[in-house]
Amino acid sequence: MSEQQTELWLKEQDRLREQIILEDAAGGQEFFRLIAGLDISYSKYDFSKAVVTLVVLDSDLNIVYSHSSKLNDIVVPYIPGFLAFREVAPLLNEITFLQKSNPELMPDVVLIDGNGILHKNGFGLASHFGVCSDMVTIGVAKNPYIFENVSDSKRRSKESYKCSSETLKLVGDYFEIKHPLTDKVVGVGIKTTVEAKKPVYVSVGHKCSLSTAISVTVKCCKYRVPEPLRLADKISRHELSKF
Repeated sequence: MSEQQTELWLKEQDRLREQIILEDAAGGQEFFRLIAGLDISYSKYDFSKAVVTLVVLDSDLNIVYSHSSKLNDIVVPYIPGFLAFREVAPLLNEITFLQKSNPELMPDVVLIDGNGILHKNGFGLASHFGVCSDMVTIGVAKNPYIFENVSDSKRRSKESYKCSSETLKLVGDYFEIKHPLTDKVVGVGIKTTVEAKKPVYVSVGHKCSLSTAISVTVKCCKYRVPEPLRLADKISRHELSKF
């Protein structure tokens, strides 16, 4: 990928980031009746092939909608910090398909397998998708986000995450994650279940507060990963095996 292309992507991130809303939309989380999860699973043998899955769950965490699409020709490469430019189009296509086929099942909030403002440029996949779709979104990542900055090495960052994770004892316990350049809180690591040995990493995507993002994530967990994303991942992997 050329420097010119990444510069264009950076400008687009800057433009869209100005539209992020970092507070709860009217009504707040009590109106989240339908909660969606979006996930993409890639072929181990051909990174241009993948399956994207959207699931919608009701307030009891039962699936009320599920749809998967095969992706045969993904040409945009994965560049750290710019994942959205590879994945946002197929994610948006799934929401568009739902809107046309079952509009009554449009979710009140969407959990994205990725980060929101927990991102070096403050604009990860969950925020990118949220702004483009104008939907409430929350970023939930299974792995800690490592900021690339001169003041900290990757080794020290990982050690810091490990130490912070060991302080989490009860379900709902979390530690704050701050952007190394602004010192602003941009996400949290949360213990989601009693059995979970590792936290998940949650950040605001769009149109919700961090407290709401935390609350929704914990309420959606039967296991370490919130049900909308766990099920979307499970289904997408199953469909990928038939690709």
